[in-house]
Amino acid sequence: MNRNIFFAVSLLSAATFAAAPSAFAEPQYTAGDIVEHFADADLGKTRRICFGTVSECDENEPAAAQPKPFDLRITFDLNSADLTPQAREDLDQFATAIQRLDGQRFYVDGHTDARGSEPYNYNLSEARAQAVVAYLNSQGIESERLTARGFGETRLLSNDGLADINRRVETNIVPAP
Repeated sequence: MNRNIFFAVSLLSAATFAAAPSAFAEPQYTAGDIVEHFADADLGKTRRICFGTVSECDENEPAAAQPKPFDLRITFDLNSADLTPQAREDLDQFATAIQRLDGQRFYVDGHTDARGSEPYNYNLSEARAQAVVAYLNSQGIESERLTARGFGETRLLSNDGLADINRRVETNIVPAP
């Protein structure tokens, strides 16, 4: 009987170990994906002259002048700013990419869903951005290269304000002055 109990416990342990996907989570993207994303961005280093009114010049502004944010896909549990094991895997890739994009500075933008009051959501979004910055700092990324910002529920990705996808952190290169 002791052998049967040991076998049952061993199977249970193996099943529990196999059911823990976060222990061996694969990153959702690679450092190369991130570098490629930002390599295509116009980082504000070009200058142009426009003859006409301000509105005419703004209409002719090339779309590439505003770099597209990179969705880190760092999502959070409801009312939480704690990083998951999956988030850490993905942030490890982002840290590697930042090191390859030497000298670039990044905004780290925290977001929430539409639950909660505006002040609560703003504070939570700030905490999420700060959690990402703190983790990247622990991976050797200098603080001066990262600016944490919170946007609360003001930039929802989904028409459903309560959707999980709204609880996230995005990044973007800080445009050159």
